[in-house]
Amino acid sequence: MRVFPVGQSSVASYGRRAVLAALLTAAAVLPASAAPVTFYFQGEVTAVDDADDVLHGIIHVGEVFTGTYVFESTTPDINIAPGVGVYRESAPPAGIRFGIGQYGGLFQTDPSNVAQVIEVDDGPLVDRYFYGSFFNLAHGPGEFVDGIFIELFDNTATAFNSEALPLTPPDLALFTQSRLQIDGHGFTTDFGTPLYQIHAKLRSLRDLPPDTDPIPAPEPGTLTLLLTGGLGLVARRRALKRVGVLILLLLGTAGLAPASAAPITRAVDTLGIQLDDYTKAAFNNTALPLTPPDLAFFTQSVGLRIEGHEGPSQESAPRYAVRGRLTSLRLVGDPAPEPLPAPEPGTLLLMVTGGMGLAARVVAARRG
Repeated sequence: MRVFPVGQSSVASYGRRAVLAALLTAAAVLPASAAPVTFYFQGEVTAVDDADDVLHGIIHVGEVFTGTYVFESTTPDINIAPGVGVYRESAPPAGIRFGIGQYGGLFQTDPSNVAQVIEVDDGPLVDRYFYGSFFNLAHGPGEFVDGIFIELFDNTATAFNSEALPLTPPDLALFTQSRLQIDGHGFTTDFGTPLYQIHAKLRSLRDLPPDTDPIPAPEPGTLTLLLTGGLGLVARRRALKRVGVLILLLLGTAGLAPASAAPITRAVDTLGIQLDDYTKAAFNNTALPLTPPDLAFFTQSVGLRIEGHEGPSQESAPRYAVRGRLTSLRLVGDPAPEPLPAPEPGTLLLMVTGGMGLAARVVAARRG
């Protein structure tokens, strides 16, 4: 036991210290505020095992897909064994969501019945990261999804140094295997329950969308404003010598624009919109709707798809597909135009600086 010396003001001093220590201890034991974490992934289908034709051939090897999964940052480890962390969640926003296939159907966690597990194995021989979603919405009529799994394996056991829940995406370069798998089944008949599996390789796992560049390169127009603004700042000193430099720099900036590539002929083969309601409550007859169907009645409103090819002929031509999610469906009218977005502060500053540079050049030329 530590013995404290008693002095003239020691009682009050130690009293204040005790209160401060109690406050710090209370703050330390308070749980951190929960925050949803989103990981973005991109993958490519490597195999489709569907001997019973549950998926009707709508998913093919080579198709590339993107998606997300969400988990809470403060999810506790329910496993007491050292070296293995198990993090289980049973409520939204936890879940996974992505689309593969010809008709843009979704593979996604059932938000009304979430059963999600993340497991981190920091083992002596193998490091492993596992994600699993065990209750999911049907991909389509008769296309039930039993499990969606992501697994990363590191046979060198160097990817992790603890079993803590990673709040930043694991680096795929540290793993010898990175895969996604979907297990599902079709309608049960007298002949049994047809099963299917989809296998894919993960291409990326990030905390930003795959097509997001955190540090975009400056556009030629922005670079022009930057150079013009810089010239404006030296306008008063080099008014007579600057005009020729200004023209050369602007021409040089224009030359920075990428050269126009050869025109590519793209043809659109099919356009389609599909809305799916697996509760069968959206319609009460087969009549043609004369008013837009309410998207709130549909469990999936992602059926906007464009398919086409490049080149003059469809035979052995490169194919492309665009898949989108509908956010609204309404009658044609005259909706109020959306306001133009305000320019970003950096762009606005460059515009103002460029304008000041041009004005300074004119004033200096007149004085000269």
